[in-house]
Amino acid sequence: SQELVFGAGSCVVIEDVNDPHSQKFMRGHDNDVSAIAMPSGGDLIASGQMGSTRFQGAPSKVIVWDYNSQQPVWDFAGLSHRVVCLAFSADGNFLAGSGANQMLLIWDMKTGEPVYSRRTEQLCSMLCWGSSREPVNRRPAYTICTSGRYIAAGGVDACLYIFDLQTCELLSRHAGHLQSN
Repeated sequence: SQELVFGAGSCVVIEDVNDPHSQKFMRGHDNDVSAIAMPSGGDLIASGQMGSTRFQGAPSKVIVWDYNSQQPVWDFAGLSHRVVCLAFSADGNFLAGSGANQMLLIWDMKTGEPVYSRRTEQLCSMLCWGSSREPVNRRPAYTICTSGRYIAAGGVDACLYIFDLQTCELLSRHAGHLQSN
């Protein structure tokens, strides 16, 4: 059967698309789920939430779930006000997350430890793992790969940022396109 994973309030739901009455619920967040990601292998689910109203600083918890047992594997902190986006590396060994507090974090899925943390210049609204290639026709090109050395992050400032995860440096910033009339 095919299953769909989505957030409904503070729950993560796994639903059989052929039988909408067949649902599994994962409870662990104390506010609405704001982001979900799964690695290509499909054995984990990462979910992030809106900032908690129960704690000072509005922490936004990220929970990594085992897909088959629907039990939590990891519970990550460091983001606040809202988890904006989550993305697993191509090999599933790392999870990147960004928050409304302009933090970009990467956690190791084997140890549960944060391996990268950086405050970004703007709110990071998307994440994509990959490596950079040499510019073609003076335009930078990026492709998804399994190396995990680089990560691209897009912000609300319509720019694309490329970070080197080995040196923790911002490699480049590319201005985006603004909507024209």
